[in-house]
Amino acid sequence: MLRSEATAFTYEREVQPRPKLGPWQDELERLLLVRERPTLIRLFEELRGQVCFGVES
Repeated sequence: MLRSEATAFTYEREVQPRPKLGPWQDELERLLLVRERPTLIRLFEELRGQVCFGVES
């Protein structure tokens, strides 16, 4: 019964949650367009240079 066509599993997510990435999404997209073949380390260092991660005011 599980693998028959009688039942179908469907799930559609309307919004992809990105609680930690959200505030930085626009900046990351800009860096990806500006840089040719950016590495994760370079992206992290560039973002880290803009603000201290993990520090709350």
